[in-house]
Amino acid sequence: MLALAPLDVALPDLPGVQHLVFTSANGVRFLAGASGLRSAKAWCVGPSTAEAAREAGFADVHEGAGDAVDLAADLLAGLPEGTGGVMHVANEAAAGDLVARLKAGGIPADFLALYETRPADELPPDVEAMLAAGPACVLVHSAKAAAAFAWAAGALDQAIIVAISEAAAARCWAGRWPRSILPTRRTRRHCLPRSPLWPVAFKPSESCASVGRLKPDSR
Repeated sequence: MLALAPLDVALPDLPGVQHLVFTSANGVRFLAGASGLRSAKAWCVGPSTAEAAREAGFADVHEGAGDAVDLAADLLAGLPEGTGGVMHVANEAAAGDLVARLKAGGIPADFLALYETRPADELPPDVEAMLAAGPACVLVHSAKAAAAFAWAAGALDQAIIVAISEAAAARCWAGRWPRSILPTRRTRRHCLPRSPLWPVAFKPSESCASVGRLKPDSR
C-alpha cells in the first residue's frame, strides 16, 4: 500500500556517526545504498531489521524486541549519557518521537530521512481477489498504511485487521473495518514480519495459528 521513494538529500558527515538507529529494514536498505558506512553499531527495532543490517554488512548489530519505544530504552540503557554520534535513519514521517526520547534521556541524537512513503491509489488485483474470497487477515504496520488501505479497500466483511500499534489500530477503528486486533509483542515478533509490501492479505495459516483470535472459526 505504500510505495517507497528516495529523497533528494545531501548526506551529512557520517564518519562521526558511531551508532545508527533503524526502525525498519527499509531504513537499512536506503542507508546501505547511499553510504558505505558499516563500522557503526546498528541498533535495530526487531529481527527483520537486524537481519537486513547483517545482510548489508554491519558486524555489530543490536536486535530489539520490535517496538521503537523499547529500542529507545535499549539505547538509553546501553549508552552513557552524553554519547554522541547517534543517528536515526528512517523515512521522513518517522522524525520526532525516538530522537526526542533519546535527547530527553541525555543522548544528543540526530535524524536522517532518506526516503518517503507514498500511498497507492488501489489494491493489486490478487489482493482484492483474496479479500473477496475470505476469510483473510490484513496486517497493518503503520498508521499511514492503515489510512492508505482504508482509502483503497472495498468491502471487508470477511477480513480481520491486525494492527501493529495503537496509532495504526485507531485508523482501523475509526473507519468501516469490521474487526481489528492490536497484537501483543509476541504476535508482532513471530507473526508480523516487516516488508515493504505490507500490508498484505493472506489466508490464515499455521504461521499465526498460535494467536487464537486469528482463526476463522473464532471470529
